[in-house]
Amino acid sequence: MSSGGTSKDFWDKADVILKVIIALVVALVGILGQQYLTNVNEESNRHRLHTELLVRREEAETSLKRDVFNTIYSSFLNQSSNNSSDRLLSLELLAYNFHESVNLEPLFRHLAEEFVAEKDWSHLKRLTRAAREMGKRQLLVLDQSGVSADATLEFSGLVPGMGDGNPITISRELDLNGWHRAIDLTFSEVDTAARGFEVYLNVTSTTTGNKTAPSVSVGFSVNFFDFPRIDNIRLSGDQRLAIVLNEFFDTNADFTIVLFPGSLASVSDGPTVEEAIQRLGMSTDPEPASTPESN
Repeated sequence: MSSGGTSKDFWDKADVILKVIIALVVALVGILGQQYLTNVNEESNRHRLHTELLVRREEAETSLKRDVFNTIYSSFLNQSSNNSSDRLLSLELLAYNFHESVNLEPLFRHLAEEFVAEKDWSHLKRLTRAAREMGKRQLLVLDQSGVSADATLEFSGLVPGMGDGNPITISRELDLNGWHRAIDLTFSEVDTAARGFEVYLNVTSTTTGNKTAPSVSVGFSVNFFDFPRIDNIRLSGDQRLAIVLNEFFDTNADFTIVLFPGSLASVSDGPTVEEAIQRLGMSTDPEPASTPESN
């Protein structure tokens, strides 16, 4: 009897201890779970607050930029003011603040034609300097994620009286994100008065897997008023190609060929459906489906 009673007391005590342990574990799990949920909620609230602040800041900046743009643009188009300095200042403000999102080339060209007609060389020089600075700024940004190559075009043969009139071809090869681009630039005409030239571009593209894309062939003009994030050629693989004029001398011109991801192009030039799918990672096929275009 004493042996059976001792065994029963042991199991009774073990049962009580086990119940206490289970109760403690359940309580501890509850406390830890509640603490975890509290931390998750606090982190979520912080992220939501941070996102709301960023959205409100972006909305405020967008509203401010819209008001500034409308004010400056209206001032530039105000025909009642024929003051060249005021119009140039308005265009400079537009360029320095909105050169990445708005195509300002028509305004630059228009004002340049006015200055040439009026023989206002000092303002024309200032206008060209502003355009060159905008182009260099954009080129610095594109070079961070893209690749570029410098080249010099000798005018001999393109300008009447300087050669035999034969076209000049300059070739470069650039590689970016698995795409190899063989670039041929054929120059047939130089406008020394407007400080620009006509070029015919041909790009042959292949991938590291030896897949090919249809070649891109297009002709266009190049001058100081072309900005690469806006004035570019659309290529396969969601990439863009642009030419930036750096210097224009009496007998030659220095320029840069830049190849960069399409995500760095101006917000006014959105991606095609195929490019958007590639950016979302929904397709890994590098075969092109878009038609090249010049902005």
